[in-house]
Amino acid sequence: MAALAAAAQRPKPASTPFSELSKDALTTKGSFDGALINTRRLICPREGCGCVILRAKNSSWEECDGDILPHDSAAPFSPSAHAYWRVDGGPYTFENIGYSRNVDATLPSGAPGAGAGKVKWLICAECDMGPLGWSTEGGDSSWVAVERVRYGQDA
Repeated sequence: MAALAAAAQRPKPASTPFSELSKDALTTKGSFDGALINTRRLICPREGCGCVILRAKNSSWEECDGDILPHDSAAPFSPSAHAYWRVDGGPYTFENIGYSRNVDATLPSGAPGAGAGKVKWLICAECDMGPLGWSTEGGDSSWVAVERVRYGQDA
């Protein structure tokens, strides 16, 4: 309990929602392959949490058609997202991320990772807010919806 109380007292990083930023404010061209990479930290969207999910320069911008993530009308998320941060290298690339158990969900055929295995939804490791994105069983890549996270200062 002491650890939880201490975590609640630590200062939360300032963050900005995606709706107040532009794609250009969040990306820069990667020097290796020219992919657009993130220039800001990804932070949990829950007010009061402030958990850093991913550091800058650890993901690339990817767009796809169709709704992929489930939506709950009580959730603070946009019902659809069409741009994602692709995070390669498995769970250790993240600072703080949680995974659901494998679910019997089928990703749409155009979704990144579709057909690669059972789906695992990504959630904040500190407060369980989600789903923020997905991964597939045994895969080394994950996708985080750009609209379902907040953004810290350039890091």
